[in-house]
Amino acid sequence: MMPRLVITYLIGLVSAPLVAKVVQPIARSAVKTTIELGLHARKLAVDAAEDLQDLVAETTAEMAAAEMEKKTGASVAGSKSR
Repeated sequence: MMPRLVITYLIGLVSAPLVAKVVQPIARSAVKTTIELGLHARKLAVDAAEDLQDLVAETTAEMAAAEMEKKTGASVAGSKSR
């Protein structure tokens, strides 16, 4: 009679290639999905940064126009009155 350890080893030896054929596509799909999510998150972050930069630029221009208006007492061309 074979020891249990040898039987377990042989079962593992025979089943390993079969398990690898099943697990590899699942693992590859999980990695691909993770990469796609990371790229999408990066794009969202870049878009958010651009929006924030635009907002800062607009606010800075409005503040500069308001300061100029205060100094000169006249409305600066292109500024919006509120």
